[in-house]
Amino acid sequence: MSTEQVNRRFWGEGGISWEVNFTRSIPLAISVESAVSNMELALSELKVTELRLDIDAGNCRVKMPSSAGITHAYIEVDAANLEVTIPDEVAAKIKADINLGAFDVDKSRFPKKGDYYISPDFESAENRIELEIDCDIGKVQVK
Repeated sequence: MSTEQVNRRFWGEGGISWEVNFTRSIPLAISVESAVSNMELALSELKVTELRLDIDAGNCRVKMPSSAGITHAYIEVDAANLEVTIPDEVAAKIKADINLGAFDVDKSRFPKKGDYYISPDFESAENRIELEIDCDIGKVQVK
């Protein structure tokens, strides 16, 4: 899916809003490229095994899958704010490369070990997320 350029006033009301629903029955690989937007991805009920986000500018909130088995996620941010929520019952291994920006991670859930922030039970967890974040400018929060 894509959106062509819309001839509307920059500060005008309205805009383009999409709501897309997917099946919970099959594993999904999702790739999203966004130029300028405010985006909320509620993936907690889906079986997302691969997630790729490329965000140029804006704000993005992502609720990661809660029962997908292993999820591989790569998020690239040019100039945006990113909030990633990992469900309590899911383990994670997080690598973050933040150039100019702030990075906040829940260190009580994901203590730092070498180059990663990793759940103590990551290797044995049934549901786990391998998350890599590459951010040029912005605020990144993982909770």
